[in-house]
Amino acid sequence: AVSDRALSRLIMNKLTGRVAEEYGVSLDETKIKQATDVLISQYSSRETLEEEMQAGFGWSLDTYINRIMIPSLLQQKLLDKFETEDATIGELHVKEQIQGRHILFKVEKESDRKKVKTAAQKVLRRVKAGEDFAQLAKEFGSDDTKDKGGDLGWFGHDVMIPEFEKAIFDLKEGELRSELAETPVGYHIVQLDKKRKVIDYGAFIKDRLSKSKIEIYGKIHDP
Repeated sequence: AVSDRALSRLIMNKLTGRVAEEYGVSLDETKIKQATDVLISQYSSRETLEEEMQAGFGWSLDTYINRIMIPSLLQQKLLDKFETEDATIGELHVKEQIQGRHILFKVEKESDRKKVKTAAQKVLRRVKAGEDFAQLAKEFGSDDTKDKGGDLGWFGHDVMIPEFEKAIFDLKEGELRSELAETPVGYHIVQLDKKRKVIDYGAFIKDRLSKSKIEIYGKIHDP
């Protein structure tokens, strides 16, 4: 129900504020203004946005900023802090992340699978021989990572398709997979660059919520 979602939002806003204070996370006015300017830019004028807010929520723009925008920005800043710091809260709230790269040889038609695999194996031999991974990714890759040298950035478990996840998480730091990784998409040359453990913000906040004492006060209609 809408009322349940609103109540959940209010509870999370309060919890987010307390966690942010505990971990020294705050927003400066510049960040809030930038987000507000982006929001306003999606409408013909600030006045139009104000009218939309009033019609949709019964709120002024300032109320929306305080109740929705600022808590969302604060939550994202907390998430960024947790994702980039060493895991220090305890094993319950720790997750493993890796930074890896790949060169994807996409299989468009099943009849082409053997030909695509042969082409991928040739490039894999070139990587093993010492040729630059990033340059080969740019030349042969068939997804949008090719322009970044095949870089996939940091990611954790349950993000990539299972076959790819197993192929890359089994590697050690700096290790190139000796064989191609086969997935429903095609064939991948896979390398793991770095590993790290970070705080799992989702698990942390869920644990905090379960341990919180929540009291709700509201007017009751007298029948």
